[in-house]
Amino acid sequence: MIGTYLNTLAILVGTGIGCLLHGGIKPRYQEVLYLAISLAALGIGLENVVNNMQKSHYPALFIVSIAVGAVLGTWGNLDERFNRLVDRHSQSQLGRGLSTGILLYCIGALSIVGPVMAAVKHDPTMLFTNATLDLISSVILGASFGAGMMLAAPKLAGGDLPGG
Repeated sequence: MIGTYLNTLAILVGTGIGCLLHGGIKPRYQEVLYLAISLAALGIGLENVVNNMQKSHYPALFIVSIAVGAVLGTWGNLDERFNRLVDRHSQSQLGRGLSTGILLYCIGALSIVGPVMAAVKHDPTMLFTNATLDLISSVILGASFGAGMMLAAPKLAGGDLPGG
């Protein structure tokens, strides 16, 4: 549970830092930070695949799951549908920012694997790693969308947004 609370705190602190830098992070720096975070997440994922694939009794299941997930996501046009839904229901840029933040913080791969590893193996390392990535992401989102991005933090901790 400490990892989830640390991650929530990282989002609040990162958003606060981002608010202090509001307008101070140029788009090219935002882009390079997102690329760095993506590369780090990819590296973490690859490390786990390499370390655990040889222990798996069902390596083909991993491959098939990735392939089926990619095809279903593409077939269902999930990205475009989500963007249309956000555009239809968001009255402000904050709505777009919150939807991005909640997706990033709550259904990212590390957001799912981290709690599982903490519960099953009593190892919060993935949660702490995710908190670091979310800290950097929330600086960018806070700078772009403002203090309202802090509303995403209670959702991660399992609470509801005010008025929701």
